[in-house]
Amino acid sequence: MQTMKNPAIIGLLILGITGAGLAADGQEAPISLEAAREHGRAESRFLKESTAESTSTPSDAVPASNVAAFRESVEPVLKKSCLACHGPEKSEGRLRIDQLNPDLLTGPDVERWREVFGAISKSEMPPEDAAEYALADADRGRIVDWLTEELRAASLVRRNIKEHSSFRRLTNYEYNYALQDLLGLPYNLANNLPPESTSEDGFKNSSELLQMSVMQFQIYRETALKALKRATVSGERPPAVTYIISMPEEFEKAAPKKEEAATDAGEKKKRKPRNQHELFHVETGEIIDFFGGEAYSLRRMELWDGPLLLGTHRVQLHADGHAFIVTSLSHGQAAYQEHLKVLLTHTRLKGIQWINFNHFQVEITTIEPG
Repeated sequence: MQTMKNPAIIGLLILGITGAGLAADGQEAPISLEAAREHGRAESRFLKESTAESTSTPSDAVPASNVAAFRESVEPVLKKSCLACHGPEKSEGRLRIDQLNPDLLTGPDVERWREVFGAISKSEMPPEDAAEYALADADRGRIVDWLTEELRAASLVRRNIKEHSSFRRLTNYEYNYALQDLLGLPYNLANNLPPESTSEDGFKNSSELLQMSVMQFQIYRETALKALKRATVSGERPPAVTYIISMPEEFEKAAPKKEEAATDAGEKKKRKPRNQHELFHVETGEIIDFFGGEAYSLRRMELWDGPLLLGTHRVQLHADGHAFIVTSLSHGQAAYQEHLKVLLTHTRLKGIQWINFNHFQVEITTIEPG
């Protein structure tokens, strides 16, 4: 609380209360400012707790390492099942069990013991194909129990001595969110930061990977300055402009437009049925409503090879004996034109109007027999 951290404020309050009480009795306040400060320090719970923490001995909260249990029940099992692959003759993974310090509270091998704990607790070691070094369930349980207690005690010691703090920089998304929250800007402000590395477990906020180089510090600083410029307004404040809108007048203006739009929509609906076809007259540029639809323009033309009927083919008719075909070919137009000539020779059509759209132009070709 603020009153606990500032004894001067407490002293002034006490002085004011005491002075008010004495003034009510018609007496002069005998307490001084320094006396009020001392009284505030004496009554401060914050200072009392701080003094108690500073006078307490570290031995009250720090546990002791259980090396005796290691020598008695853990070390013989490790030598029997692990020393063949992690000993003086052979050290797979650069791990030697016989050289690890069993004092996890003050020793330097806490992380290596953590690796051993993970491998044994998950039954990854000893491997299944090494039957002569297999661990019994009771032996595995003793190792896991001892390591669990020692790792917990080591973690407690590290927190109490306050020498092993995790200092890391903010990730890209954390830095971006921090800038957005501080400045109230909804933009992506940290998009120019280098990409993040990913740990083996797939995390991007692992403290081991979030170190800060000189280049990253410079980019973080430049990003913050640019964000401040976007959020800070410089120059003279423009005069305020107030707009007063009369809602009745706006409704009166909008009513005729709404009626006119409804009338136009009704006329269009009457004039042009839904899904109505239209034809474009090339010479005059006029658009003509075509009320026939596909039922009248699509025909199945018979394909003949002399006196032999081969079948039928659907064509789009636009006049008596004339059909039109629309394509969008960017290459192979010559081959398709030969195909249309062959089609024309096997039908009763007088001609085919071929309209082809490509990327550059519209090609209109008239194909007739002969």
